[in-house]
Amino acid sequence: MIATPVNCAPISRGCTCGCAEPHRIGRRTTADGAIMLLWSDGQITDRAARIYGTFPLKTMWAAFDLLGFYDVAEVRLFVREWKRAIKLVGANPTTARAETFHRLAAL
Repeated sequence: MIATPVNCAPISRGCTCGCAEPHRIGRRTTADGAIMLLWSDGQITDRAARIYGTFPLKTMWAAFDLLGFYDVAEVRLFVREWKRAIKLVGANPTTARAETFHRLAAL
């Protein structure tokens, strides 16, 4: 469980905790065992704070949950294709997931 940050300036939009500062909200393990972190602003990083991309906020949890199917070397490609799928089919996670899988299979 990731703790809610302390001493945050409250905001009306963004993370459900109300904190304006980006903070970790999720953790997933890739297929090859790398730990990936999701931040409240949609950024994906590893534990060394290397940025792998940013998911659109409306679909970040749906996308982040799929990282376990990919090796860490594929995460940037997955993020790129997810963002392209969102632009193509809209912010519906189900159709974005299907379009992303379709795009990745064609590569």
